[in-house]
Amino acid sequence: MSASGRGYGSGVPDGQMVPVASGPNEINAQIIGARLGAVGIVWDLRPSVGAPYAVGAVEVLVESDRAEEARDLLLADEVASVVDAGGEEALDDRSGLWLFAVASLLLVVFVVVRLMSLA
Repeated sequence: MSASGRGYGSGVPDGQMVPVASGPNEINAQIIGARLGAVGIVWDLRPSVGAPYAVGAVEVLVESDRAEEARDLLLADEVASVVDAGGEEALDDRSGLWLFAVASLLLVVFVVVRLMSLA
């Protein structure tokens, strides 16, 4: 394991660890690290400078020889989440259409009932 007990495998090789991403807090950074660890990339966290505990932004570090692979993986995940979010927006657009259709139907019923009462 890495020096802080995170990551996967038998340990970090003697190579340099470089930052590939950061999270707004330790939990988010651990989620990013877990995603990298799922494909066998060893990772570690570096808290904000001067803080004994992870308060604020936390960097996710990986071995320098796998940094590009880690960045590509995280970028692919980001693109996939944007595409998935686009599908939800389309669903929201349809729900707005349904609301408009129901409101229009209620208006038509109201007008018909009003005209019938005048006759």
